[in-house]
Amino acid sequence: MTTRNQRLLAFIIVTLAVLVYASPYWTVHQMEKAVRNRDAAALSRYVDFPAVKESLKAGFSAQLKQKVGGEKDNNPLVALGMAMVGAVLNPFIDMLVSPEGLATMLSGNKPDPTNPRIPADSANQHAEPNVTRGYESLNRFVIQVSPKEKPDQKIDFVFQREGLLSWKLSTVRFPDS
Repeated sequence: MTTRNQRLLAFIIVTLAVLVYASPYWTVHQMEKAVRNRDAAALSRYVDFPAVKESLKAGFSAQLKQKVGGEKDNNPLVALGMAMVGAVLNPFIDMLVSPEGLATMLSGNKPDPTNPRIPADSANQHAEPNVTRGYESLNRFVIQVSPKEKPDQKIDFVFQREGLLSWKLSTVRFPDS
């Protein structure tokens, strides 16, 4: 192999590595742009809606079970209430997994199931949130967002790799809940 061919091969390998590494950052940029523009069609390209809904259901159900805790054994009405949670939780989650709901969470505001109203301008109500981005593993990229005034209230947006350069939001976690 000639020196010229070796340089060309090295250039191609380095370019491919940079593209693979930078691909989630580009996806996040495009997703944030779609949220800002309230472009649901563009946003849907970057979100696995069924997976995000399931992750939110699991997270909120776990929070409610943790809060209820031992009361479930002592009070049969609590068990009935937990059974009815799905009827209330599903519409709330549907509202969260929308351009407005994602904009609220991306701005660092943790959703509250007891107050499900999402203001239309919620993304512009507060100062820019604290945001960290990085790989959790080779195929998982996480954005952690928290409001400047409440840095301990973090929301994790987990993206899964789909193919070599494509990423989709698949999970939303509330780790400090």
